[in-house]
Amino acid sequence: MILGIDAGSYKIGYAILDERYNIFSKGIILLNDFKKDFLRFIKEYEIEVVVVGSGTGHKKVMKLIDELNLDLKVIVISERNTSVEAKWRYINSLKGFKGFFCKLFGYLDKPVDDISAVIIAERYLNEERKKSET
Repeated sequence: MILGIDAGSYKIGYAILDERYNIFSKGIILLNDFKKDFLRFIKEYEIEVVVVGSGTGHKKVMKLIDELNLDLKVIVISERNTSVEAKWRYINSLKGFKGFFCKLFGYLDKPVDDISAVIIAERYLNEERKKSET
C-alpha cells in the first residue's frame, strides 16, 4: 500500500492506494494531527511506501516522519502542477448546475488536497511501473 501526501502549511492531503491504483482512503487532516493519523494509517493499511510531494510543507512533514523513527520507505517527489490537475479532476467529476458553474468560473467549493495526494501516489506508481518495464 502507498500513502501519498500533499503537505501544506497547516493541512495535509492524504491518499492510500494499492499498486493497482485503487483508492482505499483519502482526506484532509490538520498538520497538528499528522503524527497520530500517520501512525493509524501505517497500522490500519500496512503502508509500505510513503510518497511526499515536494510542496510547501514537505520539510515539516518529513521531520515529523523522521521523529517517529519507523522502518519505512519514504520518498519525496515533485508535485509540480498537482494542484491544477486536482482542481480539474474535481471539477470534471461534478454534475448538473454545480458542475456547469464550477467549469464556467473555475470555482471550487472545497479544498482538493486529497486529490493532489492521489495524484502524487499515482505518479510514484507510474514511475515504478516504467522502471519494471525496462
